[in-house]
Amino acid sequence: MRSMRLKVTTLLVRQGSEWLRVAVQQIAGKLFVKQLSTRQLCTTFCLVFLIAHIGNARQKPQESVEKERATRLPASSDESALIKLKAALEKNPKSDKLNLELARIYLKTKDPNKAISQIKNHFGANFSFDALVLLAEAFEAKKDHLEQIRALELALRKHPSRFQTQTLLARAYFLSSKVDESIKHYRHAIKTSPKYRKAYIGLLEVYESQQNFYETRVLLNDMLKYFPKDGYALSQLCRRLYENGLFPEARAACEDAVTVNAKIAENHVYLGMTLMKISESGRGEKVLKSAASRFPASESAQYEWGSHQQENLAYEKAALAFERALRADPSSQRSKEGLARSLYKSRQFEKASDAYFAACKNNRQLVYELRKLASESRTAGKEELGEKFDSTANKCSALSLPKNNS
Repeated sequence: MRSMRLKVTTLLVRQGSEWLRVAVQQIAGKLFVKQLSTRQLCTTFCLVFLIAHIGNARQKPQESVEKERATRLPASSDESALIKLKAALEKNPKSDKLNLELARIYLKTKDPNKAISQIKNHFGANFSFDALVLLAEAFEAKKDHLEQIRALELALRKHPSRFQTQTLLARAYFLSSKVDESIKHYRHAIKTSPKYRKAYIGLLEVYESQQNFYETRVLLNDMLKYFPKDGYALSQLCRRLYENGLFPEARAACEDAVTVNAKIAENHVYLGMTLMKISESGRGEKVLKSAASRFPASESAQYEWGSHQQENLAYEKAALAFERALRADPSSQRSKEGLARSLYKSRQFEKASDAYFAACKNNRQLVYELRKLASESRTAGKEELGEKFDSTANKCSALSLPKNNS
């Protein structure tokens, strides 16, 4: 056995000796290697390789240091700024500017408590306007909205005409669930400066949370007087007008939204659906189909195209569209239900059963739909299919029941 291993090793070395000669010749640049034996050649190669490896090993620490420095740049820049600021404060501890800058760094590094302490320790009870605004930002980071409101109200007393501060205060009231106060301050900010966009966006958020769609539409129209090409406002107005059944107005808003921002899938979707509602079904269908093709990763584009195909009894095409919708958003309940119904209508019963099971986890009412399908199957003489849907309904019912905590 030992002699056999020796023969194999010798054979491998001889076959590889020419490669070794070339390698060593390239590394060492010596012509006489052609005259070396295999053993001498192996020894030479090993020595050259060892020397090269030691050289690389000496270089690697420097390379790794450079990489480490590169990865630590963001953190070290903050640390460097902190060190410089502290050094500057030692020379000039009464500087408001330096103390506020230090508090900003603490806030930037997600340490609001240090930021608050820095401001309070320096200013005491005599806060400047900038100190109060920064203090409010720190309290918001802590989710202490009552203190945030208090700081902003003090800031507003110093400069009552600052619409930016009015907007910050309005947001603080909204975060503390004081909606009426929030609306009052947002409206005051808009009245003071009708071209301050942040105030509109904040007030829209309040109206949306209250589902006050009438005021939302009015505010969007007011906003567009000053920002006629604002893509966000046009998209929101397009959607709201459609949802409120104001289709002629929705058509104009959605066409403007598509013109201003054609990359938003919902603009095309709402335009297509609006056209379908005002007897322009041919053009509306083309818009919906184009949206589904152009935006494969948009759940809304795929879902609305699937719904349209479902209405036209093209159930197989509808199922494909709902499958794409679920790839875009696996949690979409409406797409899960649309897929289940389309698969059943296209007689893909096994897949339909699985799809219903996936959908019923979030909708207990589907249990009754499954019972109905089971009954219809038995009436049609399909006993086995009826049992399948009954079984799925039982599984769904068990999933939907609340857990027993006893």
